[in-house]
Amino acid sequence: GAMYRDMIALLNVAEQSEEIRVVLFAAEGKSFSAGNDLVDFLNAKPGEVGEAANFIKAIYAFPKVVVAAVQGNAVGVGTTMLLHMDLVVASEDAKFITPFADLGAVPEAGSANLIPAWLGYQRAARLLLLCEPMLAQEAYETGLVAKVVKREELEATARNWAVALAKKPPRALRESKRLMRESINKPLYEVVKEDLALFGDLL
Repeated sequence: GAMYRDMIALLNVAEQSEEIRVVLFAAEGKSFSAGNDLVDFLNAKPGEVGEAANFIKAIYAFPKVVVAAVQGNAVGVGTTMLLHMDLVVASEDAKFITPFADLGAVPEAGSANLIPAWLGYQRAARLLLLCEPMLAQEAYETGLVAKVVKREELEATARNWAVALAKKPPRALRESKRLMRESINKPLYEVVKEDLALFGDLL
């Protein structure tokens, strides 16, 4: 819980700061995330989803560009949080694991919508119903990650992306991200009308 609260606080700082243009999520050690502490689930009151839910809402609503560098296991929220990030680079040993059904739960963070939309229903069922891990190369081929690199190249690749993004006009990035995210739920004619208006404004 404390970790989620800290990450939410840092996202709030990043959102308010004009000097922070890009956020990079990275992990130390052999894995990106072991997933939520199962003791938290066991200790939760009926109907309570815990601090992870607040973090997911925060990363979903975060308006600036987010980059992630993923190595080793990305379990549960370690995978579903990536669905709300803009560029994900994975090392060759990355493994995406969504064990919700095995835990007697359901997919979180909109993953029951986004994963079938991105990967197709059959691959989504392997992930979310069979709970089979997805390896880095397949994650790349299905569009779950943007690039796969050797482990020793992971940090540099993610940082280079973040630096390149930070040099771009910040409003253009924010509005482009918003258009991409919101267009999923809008008719195409509305997206065209809005993006042309924004294009003229930004010019």
